[in-house]
Amino acid sequence: MNPFRKNKRNTVPGTAQMNRESGSLIISCSGCGQLPDPSTPACARCICEAIASEGPAERIRLSGTRDTEISGNAAQILCGLATLSIPVVNDMQGRRCSNCSRSPSNILETAWADFPEPSIAPAMSRLYSDAGDGPECTVCMQKTYAALKKAEEDLADIRSRASAMARNGGGY
Repeated sequence: MNPFRKNKRNTVPGTAQMNRESGSLIISCSGCGQLPDPSTPACARCICEAIASEGPAERIRLSGTRDTEISGNAAQILCGLATLSIPVVNDMQGRRCSNCSRSPSNILETAWADFPEPSIAPAMSRLYSDAGDGPECTVCMQKTYAALKKAEEDLADIRSRASAMARNGGGY
């Protein structure tokens, strides 16, 4: 049964639905214009956004002109990437902080611009490009730096697992 045929609003490319009974995340790729291919950055980004919104899954089904199912190590790696893509750092309150080029949301946007290959080093250098204006800036920058450092470590772990999977002949 295809859940995307029930409701026209669910036919938007990238729309996801978790099937709790089977533990499968079903992502609609219809209308995307590309074949479902998790190895492409655009597809990986879409999958990770779906995982971030619906939660991790043991199996991921890309539903489109050609259905693709991802499970096992490959699904675990994509779920790991999805958790990487959504580090949570609360911006400080106030207009001044939200307009700051070094606010957590602006810095993290820089880091994730090239997702699934995040640019963490340029984001870190941008974070400390200027001195903070006050003690609240220092605290905010430290929290953002910690989130970036954690993301960098997690990304290294994911890359290591992906390399091991490739060496051992694992695949989608």
